[in-house]
Amino acid sequence: TVGQDDSFDWSKFESEDRKLTPSIVVKGRVWKIWKTCEAVDFEELVRRIEDEKKRGKSKVILVEGHLISRCPKLMKEIFDGLIYVDIDAETQWERRYARAKDLAKKYPNKEGMGMDTNYEVLPVYAFPEDREKIQVDAKKQHGKNFGKLAWLRMYFEDVLWPSTESICKASKLFQVAADKGTFLEIKATNDCTKEEWLKRSCDRVVGTFSL
Repeated sequence: TVGQDDSFDWSKFESEDRKLTPSIVVKGRVWKIWKTCEAVDFEELVRRIEDEKKRGKSKVILVEGHLISRCPKLMKEIFDGLIYVDIDAETQWERRYARAKDLAKKYPNKEGMGMDTNYEVLPVYAFPEDREKIQVDAKKQHGKNFGKLAWLRMYFEDVLWPSTESICKASKLFQVAADKGTFLEIKATNDCTKEEWLKRSCDRVVGTFSL
């Protein structure tokens, strides 16, 4: 397996430099945008895939990542097949909201960017000078339903879900261009356990790609 996140340029988010950190403006609100191709070194990712192919140790190389469909070279020249996990807005929000609450409980005194910390906090997603406006807007629109995480609901609506829709469109372009049988869409759901979903999904992958 070759993971996209191993080619993620974390340094772009380690400072509060607007010129360095990818951002987006939505309705006057400025957000740091993590789901962006600007933050992935796709040339390095392609090199890792090619190196894995040269080793010849695996019949199948799985490339994992939510932005891989946005890389033309991967889509047009390298991938033999594409598995797209589709998710609806309600399911995605439920998972994100649940994760944020779990992280707050697990790391009550440790907040910020990185693993083993509560990274679902506003400073990770907004510059210092923009946080007050975001908090005011979020409280007005979503404070009643989501309290301290009202800002996260706003980020979801402004950035996360539109990004998911964009990734969906890019992924389905592969379906149009590819031969029948090389594109597989799997629906994400909260209606079963993770283990049950993985079992069903793996069975479909094996059947579709004759693994």
